[in-house]
Amino acid sequence: MIRLQDITKSYSVNKQETRHALDRVSVTVESGDFLAIVGPSGSGKSTLLAIAGLLDAPTEGTVWIEGQDASRWSDSKRAEYRAQQCGFVFQFPSLIPTLNVMENVLLPKTMIGTFRPEDRRQAEQILEEVGLTAHRNSFPSQLSGGEQRRAALARALIQDPKILLADEPTGALDDRNAELIMGLLKGWNQRGKTILLVTHDRRLAKAGNRILRLMDGRTDESGEDDGHVF
Repeated sequence: MIRLQDITKSYSVNKQETRHALDRVSVTVESGDFLAIVGPSGSGKSTLLAIAGLLDAPTEGTVWIEGQDASRWSDSKRAEYRAQQCGFVFQFPSLIPTLNVMENVLLPKTMIGTFRPEDRRQAEQILEEVGLTAHRNSFPSQLSGGEQRRAALARALIQDPKILLADEPTGALDDRNAELIMGLLKGWNQRGKTILLVTHDRRLAKAGNRILRLMDGRTDESGEDDGHVF
């Protein structure tokens, strides 16, 4: 589904210094994978996820999407891929405060002008699955942190994406809410969703069927897996 080949992402610190957020990283994601990307802060996890979701472009290397070189795609084709094939979940839910939960979940549909009456029924089903049916008319300020994350998950699923890209979706949550969200991700993976999860916690990473460890922008081949939080 996705193949990242020799990906390097560089930033100029000043005229004399260049920093590599990623340095020749390669990974292949097959359909149905649950890939957990782990590493300490600053290791390049979020950068790799952004490149895999075509939110960012590598300085060097190639991103292959279903056998096609995505660097050759137009901006509109990349945007279409993100909108139709990818669901994004971030550490901060970024819900629109003036919209209620149902309106936030349906936002991807309304923004691209594809809203249909049946989409509301689909949203109801997703909200039931994430345990927010009773909060469909609540505003983000009326939700707990865990409820906001689940609303963001529901919003990411409204387009029925093939792949779900989650960047620290359990960050700063208590154990109960973190386990709830991980259980939802595992369930969706078992039903065929491909999932890329960024986490600093190797214990949560064990929910995946594969783990990619990054250290200083490179693949960490040490193989150590003690379950400690970075």
